[in-house]
Amino acid sequence: MKLSLYFARRFLSSFIRVALVVAALLFLGDLLENISRYGTDPQALGRAFQMAGLNIASMVSEALALIVMLASIAFSVSMARSNEFIVARAVGQSALRSLLPVAVCTIAIGVISVVAFDPIANTLKEQRDRMKSGQSTQTVTIADTGFWLRQKSDIGHMIVQADAASDNGKVLRNLTLLQFDAEGIAQNRYFSPLAFLNSDELVLTEAKRWRINDDNPQATAGTLSVRRFATSITPDQILAGFPQPETIAIWSLPRFAREFEEAGFSALKYRAQFQVSLARPLMLLAMLIIGAVFTLKNARMGNLGLAMFYALAFGFGLYFLQNFSNTLGEAGQVPVIISAWFPSLAACLVALAFLLHFEDG
Repeated sequence: MKLSLYFARRFLSSFIRVALVVAALLFLGDLLENISRYGTDPQALGRAFQMAGLNIASMVSEALALIVMLASIAFSVSMARSNEFIVARAVGQSALRSLLPVAVCTIAIGVISVVAFDPIANTLKEQRDRMKSGQSTQTVTIADTGFWLRQKSDIGHMIVQADAASDNGKVLRNLTLLQFDAEGIAQNRYFSPLAFLNSDELVLTEAKRWRINDDNPQATAGTLSVRRFATSITPDQILAGFPQPETIAIWSLPRFAREFEEAGFSALKYRAQFQVSLARPLMLLAMLIIGAVFTLKNARMGNLGLAMFYALAFGFGLYFLQNFSNTLGEAGQVPVIISAWFPSLAACLVALAFLLHFEDG
């Protein structure tokens, strides 16, 4: 038990050191990019530091798999060079059993990152994005009642609500439009059972109009066969205006995917992100075994440089394979469960087979 806790503590120490180094490098790179964008005067430097600080958690989350692999390499090399694994095997503990507490720590890191760290990182990144873009003239939100749009108009601004959409946002159903003047006072309300979003206009068919400022808006309401509104909103902008899957907490992704589909859009990317989040502990476990399998034995044999090259090549290959597989899942080319779980599971099993062959075979 004490030996297992010792191995777990050594790995956590390596993980923290590697994470701090990677975080520092990512922060420096983002800071330099912000300085090149905003300038070097004191106010701009403060803004650059603030934006880099808000973005660092998100970047560390994206690089977590590579951090675990580098921590695994550092841990395995240090343990092999100090002959501590040899001592463990001498008392009857195999390499696989020695790595078991480390694997438990890695899985715990994956669970904590998904449940606790990612929501914090997403909140900070959203704050950074608001600072970067400033006040937006158009927003898109989704709710149980459909989706809502807001855009400036010639007299003030307008708010559009639609129950559902089809044809990738080009056809809107049960649309309600509210017109406001420059002082924010409602002027007109429109309802159309079927509307069309073209490149530069929103076309309402069989639109009923109420003049809100009239004494009796219902009595003066009228129906227009066609009502056109100039707009800069496009179907692509509607899709882009929805929150990105990476910015949504894992427990909210299934509900958001369901509401997204009910609004008439494809929710594959949200379902894919949900499966990727669930599979992250397995991904980190695969990176751990990859980092250990090539370095445990070769560090003792003097082939450390070549072993680290193999580990890095294998790890980066898995990282990019996982991203490519996720892209196929979001595009609907393969089921999202397979795209999220298969690369990590396959790499984990292959690396485990190599580990058993090298150390216990």
